[in-house]
Amino acid sequence: MSGTLDSLAVRHRLRPTWSGVWLTVACLVFVCAGIGMVIEGTPSGIAFGVGTIVLFSIGGVLAATPALSSRPFLELDDHGVRVVQPWPVSRTEDRTLPWGQVAAITAYTEELPYRDGQVSHHFLSFVPNAEAEPTPREGAAGEEAATELLPAWERPYTLHISHNWDTPVADIVAYARRHRPDLPFYDQRIPLHGSGHTGR
Repeated sequence: MSGTLDSLAVRHRLRPTWSGVWLTVACLVFVCAGIGMVIEGTPSGIAFGVGTIVLFSIGGVLAATPALSSRPFLELDDHGVRVVQPWPVSRTEDRTLPWGQVAAITAYTEELPYRDGQVSHHFLSFVPNAEAEPTPREGAAGEEAATELLPAWERPYTLHISHNWDTPVADIVAYARRHRPDLPFYDQRIPLHGSGHTGR
Protein backbone atom coordinates (compact mmCIF):
# COMPACT_ATOMS: atom_id res chain seq x y z
CA MET A 1 0.00 0.00 0.00
CA SER A 2 3.02 2.24 0.13
CA GLY A 3 3.43 4.94 -2.51
CA THR A 4 -0.18 6.14 -2.31
CA LEU A 5 -0.46 9.92 -2.14
CA ASP A 6 -3.54 9.95 0.11
CA SER A 7 -2.45 7.66 2.94
CA LEU A 8 -2.05 7.59 6.71
CA ALA A 9 0.89 5.86 8.39
CA VAL A 10 0.78 5.42 12.18
CA ARG A 11 4.09 5.00 14.01
CA HIS A 12 5.44 4.69 17.53
CA ARG A 13 7.02 7.85 18.90
CA LEU A 14 10.30 7.51 20.77
CA ARG A 15 9.19 8.02 24.38
CA PRO A 16 11.42 6.59 27.14
CA THR A 17 9.58 4.70 29.90
CA TRP A 18 10.76 3.28 33.21
CA SER A 19 10.11 -0.26 31.98
CA GLY A 20 12.21 0.45 28.90
CA VAL A 21 15.00 1.93 31.00
CA TRP A 22 15.07 -1.07 33.35
CA LEU A 23 15.01 -3.48 30.41
CA THR A 24 17.97 -1.68 28.82
CA VAL A 25 19.91 -1.68 32.09
CA ALA A 26 19.20 -5.39 32.63
CA CYS A 27 20.43 -6.28 29.12
CA LEU A 28 23.59 -4.22 29.61
CA VAL A 29 24.29 -5.88 32.97
CA PHE A 30 24.01 -9.37 31.48
CA VAL A 31 26.12 -8.42 28.44
CA CYS A 32 28.84 -7.07 30.76
CA ALA A 33 28.62 -10.25 32.84
CA GLY A 34 29.07 -12.28 29.66
CA ILE A 35 32.13 -10.24 28.70
CA GLY A 36 33.55 -10.87 32.16
CA MET A 37 33.09 -14.63 31.78
CA VAL A 38 34.82 -14.54 28.38
CA ILE A 39 37.76 -12.56 29.83
CA GLU A 40 38.02 -15.11 32.63
CA GLY A 41 39.22 -17.52 29.97
CA THR A 42 37.95 -20.89 31.22
CA PRO A 43 36.23 -23.08 28.59
CA SER A 44 32.93 -23.09 30.46
CA GLY A 45 33.19 -19.36 31.13
CA ILE A 46 33.80 -18.60 27.46
CA ALA A 47 30.87 -20.79 26.39
CA PHE A 48 28.44 -19.26 28.89
CA GLY A 49 29.82 -15.78 28.28
CA VAL A 50 29.38 -15.91 24.52
CA GLY A 51 25.87 -17.33 24.91
CA THR A 52 24.94 -14.58 27.39
CA ILE A 53 26.31 -11.81 25.17
CA VAL A 54 24.48 -13.10 22.09
CA LEU A 55 21.20 -13.75 23.90
CA PHE A 56 20.90 -10.39 25.66
CA SER A 57 22.30 -8.37 22.76
CA ILE A 58 19.65 -9.79 20.44
CA GLY A 59 16.99 -9.41 23.13
CA GLY A 60 17.88 -5.76 23.67
CA VAL A 61 17.78 -5.00 19.94
CA LEU A 62 14.41 -6.72 19.47
CA ALA A 63 12.94 -4.94 22.51
CA ALA A 64 14.09 -1.54 21.20
CA THR A 65 12.98 -2.14 17.60
CA PRO A 66 9.36 -0.86 17.95
CA ALA A 67 10.58 2.47 19.35
CA LEU A 68 13.61 2.93 17.08
CA SER A 69 12.28 1.61 13.76
CA SER A 70 10.86 4.10 11.27
CA ARG A 71 8.50 1.42 9.94
CA PRO A 72 4.84 2.21 10.69
CA PHE A 73 2.69 -0.44 12.35
CA LEU A 74 -0.54 0.65 10.65
CA GLU A 75 -1.23 2.07 7.20
CA LEU A 76 -4.52 3.24 5.74
CA ASP A 77 -4.97 4.35 2.13
CA ASP A 78 -7.39 4.27 -0.79
CA HIS A 79 -7.33 0.47 -0.85
CA GLY A 80 -7.96 -0.28 2.81
CA VAL A 81 -6.16 -1.23 6.03
CA ARG A 82 -2.69 -2.70 6.34
CA VAL A 83 -1.39 -4.00 9.68
CA VAL A 84 2.38 -3.85 9.25
CA GLN A 85 4.63 -6.54 10.67
CA PRO A 86 7.50 -5.29 12.87
CA TRP A 87 11.07 -5.30 11.63
CA PRO A 88 12.83 -7.61 10.78
CA VAL A 89 9.75 -9.51 9.51
CA SER A 90 9.27 -9.04 5.75
CA ARG A 91 6.58 -6.62 4.57
CA THR A 92 5.17 -9.48 2.50
CA GLU A 93 3.78 -10.79 5.82
CA ASP A 94 1.67 -7.63 6.35
CA ARG A 95 -2.06 -8.22 6.86
CA THR A 96 -4.40 -6.28 4.54
CA LEU A 97 -8.14 -5.67 4.65
CA PRO A 98 -9.96 -3.80 1.83
CA TRP A 99 -12.43 -1.11 2.87
CA GLY A 100 -15.31 -3.11 1.42
CA GLN A 101 -14.56 -5.93 3.87
CA VAL A 102 -14.41 -3.76 7.02
CA ALA A 103 -17.63 -4.18 9.01
CA ALA A 104 -16.74 -1.72 11.79
CA ILE A 105 -13.97 -0.19 13.86
CA THR A 106 -14.10 -0.93 17.58
CA ALA A 107 -12.01 0.44 20.46
CA TYR A 108 -12.45 -1.67 23.55
CA THR A 109 -10.91 -2.84 26.83
CA GLU A 110 -9.82 -6.40 27.49
CA GLU A 111 -8.61 -8.09 30.67
CA LEU A 112 -5.37 -10.05 30.20
CA PRO A 113 -3.60 -12.35 32.70
CA TYR A 114 -0.70 -10.70 34.52
CA ARG A 115 1.23 -12.39 37.35
CA ASP A 116 -1.37 -13.46 39.92
CA GLY A 117 -4.18 -11.31 38.56
CA GLN A 118 -5.34 -9.47 35.49
CA VAL A 119 -4.60 -6.13 33.88
CA SER A 120 -6.77 -4.12 31.49
CA HIS A 121 -5.53 -2.99 28.07
CA HIS A 122 -7.12 -0.95 25.29
CA PHE A 123 -7.30 -2.32 21.74
CA LEU A 124 -8.31 -0.93 18.35
CA SER A 125 -9.86 -3.48 16.00
CA PHE A 126 -10.79 -3.31 12.32
CA VAL A 127 -13.51 -5.96 12.29
CA PRO A 128 -13.86 -7.95 9.04
CA ASN A 129 -17.33 -8.74 7.74
CA ALA A 130 -16.82 -12.41 8.54
CA GLU A 131 -16.31 -11.67 12.27
CA ALA A 132 -19.19 -9.24 12.76
CA GLU A 133 -22.15 -10.59 14.75
CA PRO A 134 -25.03 -8.79 16.46
CA THR A 135 -24.64 -8.30 20.21
CA PRO A 136 -26.79 -6.53 22.85
CA ARG A 137 -23.82 -4.92 24.61
CA GLU A 138 -23.65 -1.14 24.83
CA GLY A 139 -20.56 0.99 24.36
CA ALA A 140 -19.16 3.60 26.73
CA ALA A 141 -21.09 6.35 24.94
CA GLY A 142 -24.36 4.42 25.30
CA GLU A 143 -24.63 3.37 21.66
CA GLU A 144 -25.35 -0.25 20.85
CA ALA A 145 -22.33 -2.18 19.63
CA ALA A 146 -22.64 -4.11 16.37
CA THR A 147 -19.85 -6.63 16.81
CA GLU A 148 -18.98 -9.44 19.21
CA LEU A 149 -15.19 -9.68 19.23
CA LEU A 150 -12.90 -12.67 19.51
CA PRO A 151 -9.96 -12.49 21.96
CA ALA A 152 -7.28 -10.01 20.82
CA TRP A 153 -4.72 -12.69 19.94
CA GLU A 154 -7.19 -14.32 17.51
CA ARG A 155 -7.88 -11.18 15.45
CA PRO A 156 -5.40 -10.28 12.68
CA TYR A 157 -6.48 -6.62 12.37
CA THR A 158 -6.30 -5.64 16.04
CA LEU A 159 -3.72 -3.33 17.63
CA HIS A 160 -2.79 -2.66 21.24
CA ILE A 161 -3.42 1.05 21.85
CA SER A 162 -0.42 2.83 23.35
CA HIS A 163 0.40 6.34 24.58
CA ASN A 164 3.28 6.55 22.13
CA TRP A 165 1.20 6.33 18.96
CA ASP A 166 1.84 9.43 16.86
CA THR A 167 -1.81 9.48 15.68
CA PRO A 168 -4.76 9.30 18.10
CA VAL A 169 -7.63 6.87 17.61
CA ALA A 170 -10.03 9.69 16.69
CA ASP A 171 -7.83 10.73 13.75
CA ILE A 172 -7.52 7.12 12.55
CA VAL A 173 -11.32 6.78 12.58
CA ALA A 174 -11.74 10.13 10.84
CA TYR A 175 -9.36 9.07 8.08
CA ALA A 176 -11.14 5.73 7.65
CA ARG A 177 -14.48 7.54 7.27
CA ARG A 178 -13.05 9.60 4.42
CA HIS A 179 -13.08 6.34 2.47
CA ARG A 180 -16.10 4.75 4.17
CA PRO A 181 -18.40 7.54 5.49
CA ASP A 182 -20.90 4.92 6.71
CA LEU A 183 -18.28 2.93 8.67
CA PRO A 184 -19.48 2.36 12.28
CA PHE A 185 -17.14 3.14 15.16
CA TYR A 186 -17.86 1.77 18.62
CA ASP A 187 -15.83 3.11 21.52
CA GLN A 188 -16.26 0.60 24.34
CA ARG A 189 -13.12 1.52 26.26
CA ILE A 190 -13.32 1.51 30.05
CA PRO A 191 -11.10 3.92 32.03
CA LEU A 192 -7.99 2.10 33.16
CA HIS A 193 -6.55 2.11 36.66
CA GLY A 194 -3.30 0.84 38.14
CA SER A 195 -0.80 -0.77 35.78
CA GLY A 196 -2.98 -0.90 32.68
CA HIS A 197 -1.84 0.92 29.54
CA THR A 198 -4.09 3.70 28.39
CA GLY A 199 -4.55 5.06 24.90
CA ARG A 200 -6.10 8.02 23.16
